[in-house]
Amino acid sequence: MASFETRGDLPPQRRVVLVVEDELLILMALAAHLDDKGFTVREACCAADAIAILEEPGCPIDLVFSDVRMPGKMDGFGLSRWIFENRP
Repeated sequence: MASFETRGDLPPQRRVVLVVEDELLILMALAAHLDDKGFTVREACCAADAIAILEEPGCPIDLVFSDVRMPGKMDGFGLSRWIFENRP
């Protein structure tokens, strides 16, 4: 299984990770860690915000890292299904 750090098509610092997490401290810690590892990080606090980011024209998201339990009408599983159907 290839990891972001071993795939040769793009260097890690060019990869964009969308972190979806409703707990602010967890979101900040994850974002800081990924940033320290050279990733560009986008943040969302719920599935609706994540979808809004994913629907931006030319949105260059390479990976979505999501919480499962989140407030709102859609949880992490619903977000995963939306991504599979709309941004495979």
